[in-house]
Amino acid sequence: MNSDVIYHQSDKYGISKVIYVDTAYVGKLIVTKRANSNKYEDITSNYKYPEGSEKDRQAMQMAERRGVPTRDYFPLSEAGVDIELQADTIKMGDNFKLTLNIKNQTSQTCTISATISGCVVYYTGVTSTTFKLENKSATVDPWN
Repeated sequence: MNSDVIYHQSDKYGISKVIYVDTAYVGKLIVTKRANSNKYEDITSNYKYPEGSEKDRQAMQMAERRGVPTRDYFPLSEAGVDIELQADTIKMGDNFKLTLNIKNQTSQTCTISATISGCVVYYTGVTSTTFKLENKSATVDPWN
């Protein structure tokens, strides 16, 4: 339950680099259905230490000693840009909406170029062919 979502950018030659890391996206809420009830119970603390705590740091160090790759990237927010991807709850076969929120916390206008690609990932880890491939760009004013 301790995982990072890593956003990559590929140049025209297909060379990829990390542009943003969201360390808090995965594991925000883990729930289970209560026995003999229609209500859910939050069990997050049973599986995960609070983000940024000493225990969380120790767990990550242990994972790295056991072969999990070390974090050798920096958040895009250090460059003054925050990116948040929001998605609707997705039901198989239905359309869904993706929203990319960009905050430019610098004094200069910036242009963001993004490629959105989508494929189905089955429970076995096998992926389908790409069903969506779209290029988008936006200019973001300073302090916006």
